[in-house]
Amino acid sequence: MDKRIILHIPHSSANIPLLDGYLVEPIALENEILKLTDWYTDDLFYSNEDEMIVAEFSRIFCDPERFTDDSQEVMAKYGMGVL
Repeated sequence: MDKRIILHIPHSSANIPLLDGYLVEPIALENEILKLTDWYTDDLFYSNEDEMIVAEFSRIFCDPERFTDDSQEVMAKYGMGVL
């Protein structure tokens, strides 16, 4: 029996693939990325034997751990919904 672990690494990237729609200054965006990125967790938990699901984009761009319905997402009132 194959026993592999699924490793979910959602916040290790600082990549924002599309900047359209951002209304903040680039320096403010960079500061948020610096604060909210889980730096090197993809390296820390790297495994050849297990299944790694690593988000290739910053949580500033899209946070896969948020509710899609902002009325259910506590952080949406702080501007931190799914998108």
